[in-house]
Amino acid sequence: MPKHKVFNYLNCYLIQRLDGLGGAGMSKMRIVSVQLPQGLINAMDQLVKKGVYPNRSEVIREAIRELLKKELYRLETENRSTPDYVIK
Repeated sequence: MPKHKVFNYLNCYLIQRLDGLGGAGMSKMRIVSVQLPQGLINAMDQLVKKGVYPNRSEVIREAIRELLKKELYRLETENRSTPDYVIK
């Protein structure tokens, strides 16, 4: 398997573990307060209204998961090293 596909697979696995999706059940959610511009809130509300997401929280969780996958992959490919979460 090409190296970039391995990293992508491992990033997905890591994000699932961080998100609690890979465990035996739902991980305990924590509340984090953020301030957002009204335009972002309006856009999230449109996605919820159209049924794309069930609520604002899920929009934000999905956006964070995608950002983490992208950034972790970018860092790994820049370093061209084996990620810390891969057992050697």
